[in-house]
Amino acid sequence: MFNNNERDKMIDVNNVEYMWFWDNDHRKSNSIFVSPKNPPSLEGENNFVVEKSSDLTKLIKSKGVRFYTCDDDYKDGDDFRYGYFYPPKKLDFDPMDQMEGDGHCHMFYKEEGRYKAL
Repeated sequence: MFNNNERDKMIDVNNVEYMWFWDNDHRKSNSIFVSPKNPPSLEGENNFVVEKSSDLTKLIKSKGVRFYTCDDDYKDGDDFRYGYFYPPKKLDFDPMDQMEGDGHCHMFYKEEGRYKAL
């Protein structure tokens, strides 16, 4: 379990559907986006955000998957946003959905040392 002092939420990684964070987002985010397995309510948004902690980011980096989002000119472009997603098997388009306002419409994840399209 991890305790976030600011929101005083306990995160039990066994009760987390997925969680992820930006590693180099231009917004300088200090956030980890969390989706619980058993949300408290079926109505409204049940995901929440906690502040990064070294223990939690280490866990996500070591047991998760590295990803990035980018726009259409990804072969010649320079607008890449990298992050980490845990657990790898749950990787979805949440990060790209967050970046769509910047024109990002592609997402890739790292597997066996190579990036592959999601």
